Amino acid sequence: MLRRLVAVILAAVLMSLGDAPVGAFSPGPKPLYGGMCMSLFRTTAVLNEGNNSVTTFDMLSGFDAVPANVLIGPHTKLQAPRTFAYGARQRIVVGLPSSGSILRFDPAGGVQATGDVAPHAVISGARAPLGFWVTESPLGANSQLYLGDDLSGTALSVPFLSTGQGQFTTLASGIVRPDATMVDRFGNLWVASFGSNTVSRFAPGSVTPNLTIANGISGPFALAHGYWDTVAAPNVAIESLFVTNFHSNSVGVYDLNTGAPVTQITGFLDHPTGIAYDQLLDMIAVANYNTDSIVEYFAPPTLLGPDVPITYVGGPHTRLSHPVALWFGDSSSNIPGVQTDVVGSPHRDVEYPAVGTTLLAMERARDGNVYGIDPTHNAIVTISPAGRVTSATVPTPNAGLSDLTPDPDGPVWFVEHAAAKIGKFTPPNTFVEYSIPNHDLPQGIAFSLGSLFVTLPVPHRLAIFSTVGGGFVGSIGVAGGSPQWIVSLDSGVVIDYVDSRSRTWLQAMYSGNPSVPFGMVPEFPTVVPAGHRVGRMIIGPNCTVWFPELGTAIGTYSTNPRRILTEYATATKPGAIGLGDDGGIWFSEPAIASVARANVNTGVIASFPLPAGSRPQALAGGGDGALWIWESGSQNVARFVYH
Repeated sequence: MLRRLVAVILAAVLMSLGDAPVGAFSPGPKPLYGGMCMSLFRTTAVLNEGNNSVTTFDMLSGFDAVPANVLIGPHTKLQAPRTFAYGARQRIVVGLPSSGSILRFDPAGGVQATGDVAPHAVISGARAPLGFWVTESPLGANSQLYLGDDLSGTALSVPFLSTGQGQFTTLASGIVRPDATMVDRFGNLWVASFGSNTVSRFAPGSVTPNLTIANGISGPFALAHGYWDTVAAPNVAIESLFVTNFHSNSVGVYDLNTGAPVTQITGFLDHPTGIAYDQLLDMIAVANYNTDSIVEYFAPPTLLGPDVPITYVGGPHTRLSHPVALWFGDSSSNIPGVQTDVVGSPHRDVEYPAVGTTLLAMERARDGNVYGIDPTHNAIVTISPAGRVTSATVPTPNAGLSDLTPDPDGPVWFVEHAAAKIGKFTPPNTFVEYSIPNHDLPQGIAFSLGSLFVTLPVPHRLAIFSTVGGGFVGSIGVAGGSPQWIVSLDSGVVIDYVDSRSRTWLQAMYSGNPSVPFGMVPEFPTVVPAGHRVGRMIIGPNCTVWFPELGTAIGTYSTNPRRILTEYATATKPGAIGLGDDGGIWFSEPAIASVARANVNTGVIASFPLPAGSRPQALAGGGDGALWIWESGSQNVARFVYH
């Protein structure tokens, strides 16, 4: 409850300030490489029908938050907009039902569209587009926009990156005012009928609904899905469907699998329209059409009560005007629809000589290079996007390299286990080393909250170092456990550790308070079954932790308070694990000379053969739709193209 309690107190202070503007918290630039998750201070993008605009602001900037970006003006062609979606690369798509147009605004120079700018694309072919939902892959291919067509009574899809006449596919028909659509993680299409006060679910490829919800539905305006729980069972996660009811001033929460009602939220709602779910913080944001405001609610209900919002934004400086749709600006917090599996012919493209290297771990950094640690030869290895492999020797001999992490500002930090040090490497050949106090032996390393966190298994502690000077800041005890691997979130770190009493493997999350013993921090610690030893972890899409188990399985769980563990059986013992540029989880299978991919939503695993005897080990996404794989059998680095 610590994180929620802090947020409750902070929100209460912000709400008590009335109309007084509060300085904004800036989340800072997002890293270009994988491995980090969303910041606590994320933005919210809102479509306003009243002033024909899209406003983006930080919800924690106060009641009268000033927008960071406002898309408005005659060149935008925004006239009576009713729906929009915010894509994974800051693309904004807006629907104009009065003209039948869909406008797409692409970012310029990595910054989302703002001001009076013309749309980059206009998609035609829908008569009255409403209720957008987007499933956009990180690479953009196979991305789809889902929508309802109010005049034809159909639910449609169209390629997200379309221009001109769109190639629409009819997914369902005979719907009275299909004002909202949504695709869940199983690939089911949900459609809200504003005219008949129902929400229906369609299995993939089916035009006939297999579930229709009518209980408590009154003017369904928007849909979202995530997890929720009730006052009666505050720690029981129910995968849920959220429905804003425009006529009854409520949000209905339903069991996503059965359609059974979970609860109704009614406080501070006045003709609610748009809705979004933040999966890391377990909360929903809802737009109020009549009061020009945005409210947020936690699950489970906070100390303030089940119907009292944790955040309320609605002052005159927000420029909210009849908001009709909203989306979290950091789309990593929006649960996506079903993920597309690999298509085409994935293949091993080219191999590059890397004789004399033994790569234990690999990560792609901000400069586009992939870096690896070579403990056998005491070196940091650099793989350029063109495949050039170079090696730089660490100053301390026999350092026992065990882990590395890229720094968003450029250098790569690494662990010298045997030497009781950490080091900073700046290519091509600059090293700086820092000693661990008391000669404690480190294991894993992660960058988070502007600092470096290093696991110390033997003293059962987590060391913190400054990234500016590299100096030791302090350490935190891990109650009852020996910390091993560590991964980073923007809002903290996740460690795994062996419980010194039961010898079971556990994971715990730490959010940056050094005065709290680690063992007291997790709300819902994840317990990996006895005997399922954990390997080096990574952060996957949507703030999930993934790891190989030193048996025949890979495991995953979410970093929100649900902490639900899922394990997927593999054909053989997995080697290293990495995040692909396509959002898939890739891992090596040394025993059968293959590389495999797990779909993060369905858990479906597909294996792809490599040359016999290659024995793939460490791997990392290259940023261009390919993997870099170190093959221990041939001592080469291979490029594997899958997109």
